[in-house]
Amino acid sequence: MAQTVLIAEDEATIRTVVAISLQKAYNVLPACDADEALSVARSHEQIALLLTDVQIYGGSMNGIELAEHILEEKPGTKVLVMSGLPDSLVFRLSWKWKERSAVKIAERTREETTKALHRRREGRHLEAAFAGEGADLQAL
Repeated sequence: MAQTVLIAEDEATIRTVVAISLQKAYNVLPACDADEALSVARSHEQIALLLTDVQIYGGSMNGIELAEHILEEKPGTKVLVMSGLPDSLVFRLSWKWKERSAVKIAERTREETTKALHRRREGRHLEAAFAGEGADLQAL
């Protein structure tokens, strides 16, 4: 059975591209704001990964607050935060999280971005990033 990825992204184009990219390998649940994402998460027994934008417009909370709520209710959920914001602003928005957690997220994001850039240079970015069987999200 495919693992479930919940995508919380207010930009429709980004949400759609990410969902299409992941849907071959994962059960993808897109949400347009944090409130909808929390509702979707509550209606599913297990969420393997929450992929959330840091600043989500249109809801009552940002992506960091959403992650906190989901982790309280579903502690086994992995969280990957994405953003088009400058690093300094991302860290200010994540002040509620332990400093170590924010640094770990930033380090992991840099590692994965570096790997993706190497795959892109080698011309195998899509098949490596979104293989048919999918990557095991436990590795995150």
